[in-house]
Amino acid sequence: MKEKDPHRSILIKSILLIAALTAGIVLLYVHSLTPQTNKSHSISAASSQEETFPSVEVTVSGNTYRYEGSEVSLDTLRESLKALDTQIIVHILDDAASEGSIQRLTEVLREAGRGYSVDTSVDRIS
Repeated sequence: MKEKDPHRSILIKSILLIAALTAGIVLLYVHSLTPQTNKSHSISAASSQEETFPSVEVTVSGNTYRYEGSEVSLDTLRESLKALDTQIIVHILDDAASEGSIQRLTEVLREAGRGYSVDTSVDRIS
C-alpha cells in the first residue's frame, strides 16, 4: 500500500483555494460590470431631465417670460401655473435672461411648492 504524501495534499488544497478565490474575484468583477437599476426616484428643486413627471417650459429672455408661445407677465404666469397639476415640473430655459428675472420666477415656484429646473444657455460672469 502506498503512503500519502503530506506535501501533495497541501498542494492540492492550495490549488483548490486559489481556484475558488479566482472564481470569486471574477464573479465580483462581472457583477460590477452589470448595469444596476435604481428603483427610487426623487424630484428636487434642481431636478434632472430624467424625471417621469409631466413638465412645462418657460423661457426667460432679458426681463420677459414666454409660456405656451406667448409673452406673459410674472403675475399671469403665476396664475397659469397655479391652475396646473402640482406634480408638473417647470423647466426654465434661460435665454440671456437677467439675473433678477430668473430669481423672481424661482421664488414664485418655491412659494407655490413647484419643482423646477433651470437650463442656462449663457454663462454668466459675476
